[in-house]
Amino acid sequence: MAKRIVNEVAEIFDECGSPVLYTDTDSLHVRVDAIPEVERIFKERYGRKIQGECLGQFHCDFTKLGSRFECDFDSGESRLVKGSTPEAVESVFLAKKCYIDRVVDKDGRE
Repeated sequence: MAKRIVNEVAEIFDECGSPVLYTDTDSLHVRVDAIPEVERIFKERYGRKIQGECLGQFHCDFTKLGSRFECDFDSGESRLVKGSTPEAVESVFLAKKCYIDRVVDKDGRE
């Protein structure tokens, strides 16, 4: 089932003229700028949402960069400040399910 879903998504990226840079049984490396158009077409064609945390959906595997706790020492309160989702700016594909990504967030943090 996972391979079928990956193939459905890969086909739409191909139709949009955006290459799938890497794929395996349950994941893809793609250009982030093509995702909104692919999401729209996928929803129209298959009637389901492509992005999310549920079974059969895709999400970014990279941990949000820059997440941190900020403390207010006067009140003793702390809050979590979420970072931004990074993008791979460079990838080295060594073998199936074996790759290295250099990730950078929108503020240029690695």
